Amino acid sequence: MKNYLIVLGIIIVLSMSSNVFAQGFTFHGTFAFPQTDFKNDKVGDDGSGFANIGFGGGLEFLSSEMGKKLYWIGSLNFAHHSVGDDLYQKFDALGDSVTATKADVELEAFNCIAFTTGVRFKNMFDRKKKEFGMYIDGQIGMSMIYAPDYKYVSDDGLTDEIIKWDLSNSFVFSVGAGFIMWSKVLIGVKYVNMLTPEFDGQLESNDGLGNLIEKDVKLKQSVSTISINLGLTFQ
Repeated sequence: MKNYLIVLGIIIVLSMSSNVFAQGFTFHGTFAFPQTDFKNDKVGDDGSGFANIGFGGGLEFLSSEMGKKLYWIGSLNFAHHSVGDDLYQKFDALGDSVTATKADVELEAFNCIAFTTGVRFKNMFDRKKKEFGMYIDGQIGMSMIYAPDYKYVSDDGLTDEIIKWDLSNSFVFSVGAGFIMWSKVLIGVKYVNMLTPEFDGQLESNDGLGNLIEKDVKLKQSVSTISINLGLTFQ
């Protein structure tokens, strides 16, 4: 299923961009603000994701086949979210360990990639110069997400615990709006929901007695953000 979704995402982007370069494209930087459970940092909540404000960027390819104001759009977006230190308690519980402390733990980050396609409505206010306008769009597609890897080593070095997560896939939808200024500058806001993907991981631990323990672990985490995008558009 994961490989199928990856191939589907690549096909979407390629199909949308086949005649795009004659029409237009946009590239932008992103600040992504986690929403709901994704930003929740309460240790006792099962759905808490501890995600911090993310940063990243993206590309958008536009085709004007639908008309003067309606465009097919294909997008590729990336966001990197560091995580709060208390996430270690959630991962520590997956290993049935109560020995880890915040100072002894290393955590990676959420890395989210989304391939989407959809329709954009764009209207330029000054029809002659076409320097100022606004847009709204809706898109659907698929995402690829890496959850934060986890590593714990005790002070004496005798006990260690590692969780490595596989790449997870899910469907994604987004709704965006923004303004175009001076015909090139784009400022927009976008809501992105990657639903609740399931992450498969492998836990390896050493109990301090020379015994290696291995087991599979699972994690479900809802991933949604509101992003602020600033970029340049060429069309």
